[in-house]
Amino acid sequence: MEQIRNKEYGGERPLFATHDLQLEDVTIHAGESALKECSNIIAINCRFEGKYPFWHTNGFIVKNCLFTEGARAALWYSQSLQMADTLVEAPKMFREMDGIKLENVQLPNALETFWYCRNIELKNVQIDKADYLFIHSENIKIQNYAQNGNYSFQYCKNVEIRNAVINSKDAFWNTENVTVYDSELNGEYLGWHSKNLRLVNCRISGTQPLCYAHDLVMENCTMAEDADLAFEHSSQCSLGVTALQLSIAAGTIANGGVNPVTKKEVFDATLAPKITAMIAAVGFYEHTGDWMYTSGIPAKTGVGGGVMGVLPGQFGIAAFAPPLDGSGNSVKAQLAIQYIMNKLELNVFSNNHITVVD
Repeated sequence: MEQIRNKEYGGERPLFATHDLQLEDVTIHAGESALKECSNIIAINCRFEGKYPFWHTNGFIVKNCLFTEGARAALWYSQSLQMADTLVEAPKMFREMDGIKLENVQLPNALETFWYCRNIELKNVQIDKADYLFIHSENIKIQNYAQNGNYSFQYCKNVEIRNAVINSKDAFWNTENVTVYDSELNGEYLGWHSKNLRLVNCRISGTQPLCYAHDLVMENCTMAEDADLAFEHSSQCSLGVTALQLSIAAGTIANGGVNPVTKKEVFDATLAPKITAMIAAVGFYEHTGDWMYTSGIPAKTGVGGGVMGVLPGQFGIAAFAPPLDGSGNSVKAQLAIQYIMNKLELNVFSNNHITVVD
């Protein structure tokens, strides 16, 4: 491999179509296409000031380098990039690329970056001023990530994000197969028109975050107070909760919309009887009548193995056990709640009698 050290280049295509080249402490001054149509390039402690330095490049490693603002649109139409410990001040980076690995990289001016790219891995990456980030890209894995910028990840497919703070309105629009773990998502209109969006242990803020979402899954997530009108016109496949969380939800309904643990009002008290009446009528689908007769408590079942019961003005109750009967209802959860209701003589359809005395 040829090595070039302590050199400066400028103008048009100074290293055009070179191969098997290692650059160390090299400066690329104003100009265009310094390393266009190259392959197997290593750049260490280099400074890039000119436009389009890495176009149509196949296989390159960039370490401890600086891309100044003048090096805009630096990496397009290229493959197999590994970049580490680098500062990228230029916008419009990474277009129509395949195979991008970034670690310990900062992009403080990431406008219109990562468009139409495939097979991306980011670790310990900070991105700012990042409007229109990750447009029409796919197969993305991100870990330990911070982003400030709007309209990100639109039309992306197959995305996995872990331990991130993303401040972006209109993020995840028209995405498909996106999963976000242990992250903070701040911004209005999050996830509109998305398909198979899964949020696990996330905190979500911003108005109307998940409208028009299809097959949405949420597991152990929290919603900020400003996340109003959250699920309009959405189809939610499932909501992951613990048995304790489910019982608190039931207790909130029974308590007229006030969370019995936090004492905060979750919804208006006038909604509680409407919710209770609905689950009393259809909570077990075609088996609702049998359930009401044997347990005496309005309840909602789920194919995940949970059952939630509401006794208005008294308490909420929940049980969880995965084995399901032929109708998709938890066998053990039903038996547990039925036993408790009848043991406490709270089943309104029981044979218990009262004696009226003068």
